[in-house]
Order: sequence, then structure tokens, then C-alpha cells
Amino acid sequence: MILRLAAAAALALLAGCSSSGYDSSWTNTAASAEPLELEGKPVATFLLAPSEDMRRAVETMMSDQMSARGVEGVPGFTLLTRAQLNDRDLARQRLAQREVAGVLLMRPMGSELRARYVPGRSYYANLGYDTLWSYWGVWGQLTHEPGHYDVDQKIYVETLYYSVPDDMLLWGGVTSVDTQNDLGDTFSKVVMDTGREMRQAGLLPR
Repeated sequence: MILRLAAAAALALLAGCSSSGYDSSWTNTAASAEPLELEGKPVATFLLAPSEDMRRAVETMMSDQMSARGVEGVPGFTLLTRAQLNDRDLARQRLAQREVAGVLLMRPMGSELRARYVPGRSYYANLGYDTLWSYWGVWGQLTHEPGHYDVDQKIYVETLYYSVPDDMLLWGGVTSVDTQNDLGDTFSKVVMDTGREMRQAGLLPR
């Protein structure tokens, strides 16, 4: 909860919660760019995470979602290697060369662990009915499974969308990812939610 509120404050996301999977989101109402002006224009997508495999997979999903929304999605790894991501001048140069109109950044920003107690249980077990002797003597055997704790982890993900020509933040959001699920499937949902949110905010053509 602390991480969520801190992220929301940093992004000025206190305006309210979204109707999609995002915990909170913010739209720059003063943005000058019109959605239809982005039709067919390049929008670069970046996942700021240490795993190169995850970065490539998620950036590809992000660019595909942008392309489905009427712009030309460009995976960030095709423009900059992981070692080059912190080189601001090189990034500016590569975006200009590709004539990128917008940049969508996604960044895991923190995690939260939650312990959940699973109560124990007792039951009578019959180990086998096939033969007399597999059943003999175990018909009344009491089996007990002790209680235990399961630990769930949530990762909070920040997503930001910038206009490159205006050098302006147009939209931002924070969502939470349950790591009990497959991360690929989970990020796929986050990416779809992102496209839907940006379309509802009027920042994508469709």
C-alpha cells in the first residue's frame, strides 16, 4: 500500500482509479497532440528491467498492442541495447533517426510480500480397494496435514507515455502484478490494459 501511494503521488495519480486493471492513472489534459495525428506513426516501447529475455518479450507485446491501436509499434530493443538504455544522447539520436512520435515506458518499481495461512486438515484415507490386503488395516487410518503459510508476491509496475516532439508526459499509470501467475501471461494482460486505458484517454487512434 505504501509503495502504491508513493507511486501515485510521484505521478500525480490521485485524480482517481481507472476502470481497467490499473490501480490508478493520470492523463495530461493540456496535451497538444491529437490522437488521429498519431495514425501510422512510430511509437517506441521500452521495458526497463534487467532480464533481456523478458524485456524483448514484453516490448514485442507492447509494440503489437500499439500497432493494433492504429500506430506503428517499435520494440525498444530494436533501437537500443540494454547497455545503451542509460545513454540519453544516444537514445535521443536513435529516436530522432526513427522519427518516433511517442515513447511508452514500463518499469517494475517495487514489490510487496503477503503471508497467507492455509489451515491444516484431517481425513480418513483408504489407500487401495483393488485387493483385500491393500485395503486391510487402513480403512480407519487417520491422516493429518498440518497448516502452513503461503507467501504471495506482488510487483508494482509503472507505465508512462511521452510525446517525443513535445517532450511531454501525456499519460501515466500504476498497476500491480501477482507473481503467482505466469509473468508472460500477466504482462500480456497489463499491456492490453495499457492500450485500452490510452485509447479511453484519447491518446491512441483506436
